[in-house]
Amino acid sequence: MTNAERQRVEARMAMARKIITWLADLKIQSCNQWYHKIGLVDPFPTKTDGPLLPVYNRDLSGNRVGLLRQFPYSDFGAMSYQAGNCGEKSLLCYNYFDMMAKTTQGLLNLNNTRVLRCSAIGWDHAYVIVMDDGIILPFGNKTAADCGKTACVIDGWQEDWHFPNLTWWEMLTVVGVEARAGIGQEAVRINVRSHSFNITHQKNY
Repeated sequence: MTNAERQRVEARMAMARKIITWLADLKIQSCNQWYHKIGLVDPFPTKTDGPLLPVYNRDLSGNRVGLLRQFPYSDFGAMSYQAGNCGEKSLLCYNYFDMMAKTTQGLLNLNNTRVLRCSAIGWDHAYVIVMDDGIILPFGNKTAADCGKTACVIDGWQEDWHFPNLTWWEMLTVVGVEARAGIGQEAVRINVRSHSFNITHQKNY
């Protein structure tokens, strides 16, 4: 690994760490396992530019007891109701990255960086990839391997980040103990590496 590559990895690692810490503090729960919160009242959204996500009320045993509300598929909806799945969380990560980049660009070595919000093909998942801007991606299906050695995946659903294209030695010596993942996180990392994706949003810095 060159010094320039190491600097990019370290910069992206710092940014990913901040984004996941911020996201974890929001305490967004899955729409699939979301409990009604006392004091959550109207107004609820009545218009949407996209599909509505179901939010189910559940009893103390975790069983569905009926549809509680539906809110627009958006990062704002996820923050407002503290409920969302990978789509909402990936959008939050993507937009928060943009906000941070605009205020700290020179400090975090983000020049010539491209950020992708990705939707997996053949697998229901969405996540963010931070990569070098100069890399030309395939016109058709794209994989994490196409995004370059220093590409960083920010996975809001798992509240995890990783570098899918580094060797185990580079992960150990550059990323260190933070490279470790839980069983669920590792399973998702494997799927991120093995599945292609479509780009739903992208920005260049």
